[in-house]
Amino acid sequence: MDKISEQVRGKIQALIAQLENASRVCLYPHENMDGDALGSCVALCKRLRQEGKTAWIVIDEPVPDNLLLLDQGYCTDDRNLALTADTAMLIDCGEPSRIGSRAELFLTTPGKLCIDHHSTSRDCCDINWIDPAAAATGQMIYLLLKEMGTEPDPEIGNALFAAITTDTGNFQYSNTQKISHEIVADLYDWGILPNQVSMEIYESNRPERILIESRALSTLKLLFDGRVAMAYVSQRMFQETGAAESETERVIVKMRSLKGIDIAVFLKEKKKGSISISFRSKSDRVNVARIASAVGGGGHTKAAGATLKDMDLSEAWQRVQEAIADELGRAD
Repeated sequence: MDKISEQVRGKIQALIAQLENASRVCLYPHENMDGDALGSCVALCKRLRQEGKTAWIVIDEPVPDNLLLLDQGYCTDDRNLALTADTAMLIDCGEPSRIGSRAELFLTTPGKLCIDHHSTSRDCCDINWIDPAAAATGQMIYLLLKEMGTEPDPEIGNALFAAITTDTGNFQYSNTQKISHEIVADLYDWGILPNQVSMEIYESNRPERILIESRALSTLKLLFDGRVAMAYVSQRMFQETGAAESETERVIVKMRSLKGIDIAVFLKEKKKGSISISFRSKSDRVNVARIASAVGGGGHTKAAGATLKDMDLSEAWQRVQEAIADELGRAD
């Protein structure tokens, strides 16, 4: 494994120093948490507890069904507990707006830290370690834990494996790096169970998940001369199928697989009245992070997201189309 740079080591040491002085730490994954966000949080949360600190992952939505294996008593929605923290850390997101209603809790905490790998993130905390070159935040957490002297631990290892496998598309996406494989190779010595974790993440589907995926894909439209695929899911569809909102996260993956498209966009109507949007690209010609930024979100060149508030699905659909048109015009 390549030696980390002195600049990165400096960031890690600054984070470690802050965490050593903390006694009550709350970790904040982004809204619509995925395997990288939750896996990274779980790995760090357990390590902090091993050091005798009070540590929690603060959430305001259910843990996705296929990620429940990661949460062994680490997540809480107790806002009063969060208010007692002396240190708060954004994980896999680079600004408070990406954690929704929990932003107020985060901003009232005295010490603020951030570990993220999204290219649209900006320094917003006392210490910010943002590395857009990293395939997953889980890779950064691994480096942090190694510097902290973490002993091999199967539970921490499984959480890190979940983080890396999900954000690299099970090691298929172009963001997959040599170090991605090297870290996972090392995690085998930690006692991880990659087959068990992969089965839970990718092959443990409730019937409701299949039903909602089918309903969502039935709304699929090919736009801009077939270069863009868009689809949506409404609250009515959730009610009719009995599916959870988290059971649609793979719809965008299936849309991205369509031959000939440059961009896939999936809109999800949330219970809170907002519209969550996922963007994916498999073309180097377009940058979906710019599209997401145009509607108040952010992310990577090929994977990004945004949340539109006080807007219905039709309005959100139109606004996203306008942002896509601008990006395609720029790309052409």
